[in-house]
This record gives sequence, structure tokens and C-alpha cells, in this order.
Amino acid sequence: MKVSVDDASFQAYGTPGQFVQMRMDADGKPAFLAVASPPRAEPAPVLELLIKSTEGTAGEICALKPGATVDVSPPMGGGFDLEGKAPAASSPVALLFATGSGISPIRALIKSGALDGRDVTLFYGTTSEQTCAFLDEFADWKATHGVAVTHVQSRVGGPPTYVQDALEDAIEKGAVDAKRTCAVLCGQKEMTEAVIACLTEAGVPEEKCIMNF
Repeated sequence: MKVSVDDASFQAYGTPGQFVQMRMDADGKPAFLAVASPPRAEPAPVLELLIKSTEGTAGEICALKPGATVDVSPPMGGGFDLEGKAPAASSPVALLFATGSGISPIRALIKSGALDGRDVTLFYGTTSEQTCAFLDEFADWKATHGVAVTHVQSRVGGPPTYVQDALEDAIEKGAVDAKRTCAVLCGQKEMTEAVIACLTEAGVPEEKCIMNF
């Protein structure tokens, strides 16, 4: 969903991983949504958001017709602080991890170009291809930003497969060079905890595992 915001809010969005609160009106219950577009993206002043139609505010927003008005906060949070963590800033290899709507800020990071020039792999977990957001962009992410995508589907044939399982396979195959790697994570708590545990066991320092909160 594309949402027009005031210029001050558009300019305040400076780091992938930041989020906004959206309400149907000023007194409504907020939905917390990470911005899916990179900072300063054209056309201005528009932010892209990935919104899942669920009960409550998010579902109500999804049901709105084009041109409707909603209450949108200025961007909040520090986002993915790659530069503030020196070991991560200098890592030539970046592993990205996302589940479900956690792909939203990861997409913003990829499209921002902040990781261009690094060896980047995204592990993205969904239940199936039908629930995979931005599937049609994967080829462009590879061609434009050099991002290889490992799409993990937990309900498609065979035993359940999760992002952490795919990471463990990569580690067992020697595909993870701990000394050269940083990680960026967004998604379910169980996934992020399991992935960080796998990475630290493999030798990636925990301070090189970055989240947006």
C-alpha cells in the first residue's frame, strides 16, 4: 500500500527498519507498520507499507478505497543500525533473515542500496508461495543489488522447514564464513532467537546480529 504523508514525515524517514503507526482516526487503536520503501524514494512524499488484512486496524485500513484518509505518525525507531556497529559496517558478507511481514523493512534495506557491493543472501520464510510478499521482485533484487534469495516454505511438501533450518544447512555445508559475516533480522521472536543462536555457535559475534528494535 502506498500512503502519502506530509513532507516532514517523509524527510524524517532516514534509516531502513523504521516504522510508523497508522490509525483510522486520531483516537483509534494504532497498527505498527515497518516502512517497505527505502528512504527518500520517489515519488515523494509517499511511503510504501506492507499491510496484512487481519482483524482490527490493519484489516480496516486494507478495506479502505484509494483516496481515503488515515492518521499516520512520523517514522519512529532507530531502524537497522549497520553503521553504528563497526564490526557489522565492515563485514563484506551480509545474511538477511525475515519471516512473514518482517520482509517489509528488509526490502527497504535492500532497495536502499546500503548493502550493495557485499555478498548478500536473504533467507525468507513463509508458509507457501501464495503468502510470499514481493515474490515478483526477487529477480530484480538479484540483478540490481546482488541479493540471492533462499525462500523457505514451511507448509509445502516434506517436513516443516523454517529459516533456521535453512541456515543450519548452509552452516553444515561450510557456506557461512563467520569472520566475514554480519546478519540483519526481522520477524517472529522464535526465528530471530534460533537464528542468532545458530550464528553465534558458528562463530558470528552477537553484536554483528542487527535488528530494528
